[in-house]
Amino acid sequence: RVHALVLNHPLGAGAAAYRRARRPTVVDSLYLGAYPTSLLREIGGWDESLLATEDFELNARLRCRGGALLVDPAIRSIYLTRESLCEIKRQYARYGAWRAALLRRAREHIRPRHLAPALLPPTLACSLALAIWRPHFLFIPAVYLALAALAGLQLSREAGVHAWPRLFATFLILHLAWGLGFWRALLSRIRQPEIKLV
Repeated sequence: RVHALVLNHPLGAGAAAYRRARRPTVVDSLYLGAYPTSLLREIGGWDESLLATEDFELNARLRCRGGALLVDPAIRSIYLTRESLCEIKRQYARYGAWRAALLRRAREHIRPRHLAPALLPPTLACSLALAIWRPHFLFIPAVYLALAALAGLQLSREAGVHAWPRLFATFLILHLAWGLGFWRALLSRIRQPEIKLV
């Protein structure tokens, strides 16, 4: 429940338009889309070489073909979050790594806002390094930690005050795992793994 609250919060992973829609809305991308089979075949279906972000890439191709993606909040789905912080870390590191792969292969689909989580680790690292000589650079990590702490406090009204440490930690792990996964994949230029069909 704590992880679900963080993922749906705007500071977590909840800023996407499809999570916030209050009425039928045209969006850039969506979760668990329903598509005409003929249209999917026409554009080549999902890119099976992508082990994450494949829905984003498919939706981008659909938009490039003149299609529109409609979110209807009346349609409900149940998503079960990972249960441990280690599982959240692995999941979001994987998302960040595959967004880096998509950036290398199809950068025309990427917007600056899609890469915002990637900026966090280098920003924090640079500000901490610069703070050795200029302590006022500590303001940057302090602001980030304060935002995560306040978001955790806001959510603790629903989850209970005892959940605040877990809420706070989940924000940090979510953001840092995504950003570090992105940079690890981008800088190492690891070859994309082959899919093993089971």
